[in-house]
Amino acid sequence: MIVAAIAFVVCFFAPQWLFKGSESFDKTLVTTANEISKNCPLMVDEGTRLDSAEAMEKNTLQNKYTLVWMSKKEIDIEAMRAYMEPILVSNYKTNPEMTLFSKNNTKLTYAYEGQEWYSCF
Repeated sequence: MIVAAIAFVVCFFAPQWLFKGSESFDKTLVTTANEISKNCPLMVDEGTRLDSAEAMEKNTLQNKYTLVWMSKKEIDIEAMRAYMEPILVSNYKTNPEMTLFSKNNTKLTYAYEGQEWYSCF
């Protein structure tokens, strides 16, 4: 469910025309992050809120989330990583909507309250 929501958010707010033309891909990531963040906070499922997105150095797009039904100290980051990693990697590799990121070797990171808990490539 969260993977579908992530794909929806990225694809809805980052139309393919952003990835074409003379603008560098770094600038495209900034534009994409700004468009996503403009529409935040956004509930992506019943327990997960997307708070913002940020274009980072080295071709990285970071998505920042809050799990609204848990406090930070209640979250087992390693258990979350073990559960989400195969789902996110599969989505990155197989979802046609992620092709532009994978073709540009963009690293996607997912963070909770500033703590990075998973990176895709």
